This record gives sequence, C-alpha cells and structure tokens, in this order.
Amino acid sequence: MKNNNSRRAPACLLAACLMLPGLAQAGDHVSGDWSWNVDDPEIFVAGIENSAGHMLAQFCDPESTNCFYAVGFGLKCEPGHQYPVLVNADTGSAQLEFICGDRIGDQNVLVASDFDAMDDVVRSANKVGFAIPLEGDDFKAVRFSLNGSNEALDAMREALLVVSNYRPASAKKPDEERF
Repeated sequence: MKNNNSRRAPACLLAACLMLPGLAQAGDHVSGDWSWNVDDPEIFVAGIENSAGHMLAQFCDPESTNCFYAVGFGLKCEPGHQYPVLVNADTGSAQLEFICGDRIGDQNVLVASDFDAMDDVVRSANKVGFAIPLEGDDFKAVRFSLNGSNEALDAMREALLVVSNYRPASAKKPDEERF
C-alpha cells in the first residue's frame, strides 16, 4: 500500500471533510475511543472526534490505496499552503508540516505532509496534541486520545488490502502508461 500521495489527498479531502460533523456514523466499527468505516467505496476512514468536535483521522482511497492523515482544527487557511504544526505526545514531540485542504463549511482540514512521522506518533503514543500558530502570538491546540487507534487503523487497512487484492484485473491500473 502507498502512503500520503499528496496529489491524491486534496481530491479525497472533499469526501473526508464531509464527515467532519460527527466523524462516527452509521456502519462504524468502534475500537476504544476510535472508530473506523469502510462502507463508502470512495474513501475508508479510521479516526476520532474529540469533545470539541475536532477530528484526527487516517483516510485511504480504496482504488489507489493511498492514505493520509488529516486533522481538523476548526480553522480557515489557504488551500495548498503549508503550515508548521507542533505535535506533542506522551512519547515525545516534533514539528511537522501540514497542507491546508479545501474549505468545507466554516473550516479547512490540514493534511500531514509526512505520513510516516504521523503514523509513528499515532501508533506509539496514548494521547496526542497539535498546536498551530495563529496570527499574532496566539496558538490553537487540539488534543486527542489514541486509545484504540492501532486496532482501528489495522482493521481499516486490512479491509483496504482485501479490497485492493480482490479488485478485478480490468479495474487495476498499470504502474505506467504511455499516451
């Protein structure tokens, strides 16, 4: 499976962001504080919505098997622009770059540009917080439980693997094409 194809992520953001108001939906499976859903053939998701209504989730495109992490801060930003975000977990901290996605409703979702770094944090920590600088000297911070994240991510990724392996040969695209 491929991870974080930044060209595909913005296209998936529209579907992903439509899930923001109430990440948990009918058909979701629950793992600890996290839930996962593979009912939509366009996008698979495993994530959490915190008590403030912000979400942290991994989204995967079943067709390409590309996955990405997105965080909802409840902020507006310039689509396509990169923003520094401090990621702080009980296992350590790091500064990562996030890419602003399309505006859905009154907010934009930010996509982690380094899938592997985000995956390491989500899979190794018990809780995580994200802080993004705002204009002036303010920061916006959001926090999430990671209880159940490994189980939810593994189940969602296993379903992704099953779907990608059983896709008819005619539906699979070649690794290279010449036109």
